[in-house]
Amino acid sequence: MNSDSRFSGTAGLNDFGQVVLNSANRAILFTPSVANRATGSFTTIPGLTATDGSASTSDWPIAINNVTVLGVSQFCAGSCRVRYFLWTATSPHGATGTVSEIAVLGFHHPTASSTQ
Repeated sequence: MNSDSRFSGTAGLNDFGQVVLNSANRAILFTPSVANRATGSFTTIPGLTATDGSASTSDWPIAINNVTVLGVSQFCAGSCRVRYFLWTATSPHGATGTVSEIAVLGFHHPTASSTQ
């Protein structure tokens, strides 16, 4: 068990030691400098934008593998709705990448207040 408070809110870990976590309702990726070490860098994973171009109110990571992070973006303007995304690293264990929306039917994220 790691007592490092930087890793509170951990949602997933891959075999390189990258960790996805929720910090202040943002999806954060920790990438170790060397595999499975506690020193490295933190990167905010951008969530989706609303159809009007505004940013999401919250982004949560759900899972990680060696190339992708599954997450959910919540949008609240009167009522709340969620949209799911995949963030894909430009290389295995990478700290930069692109985000794309995915359609997920019949799945409700436990911290989201409503679904689309």
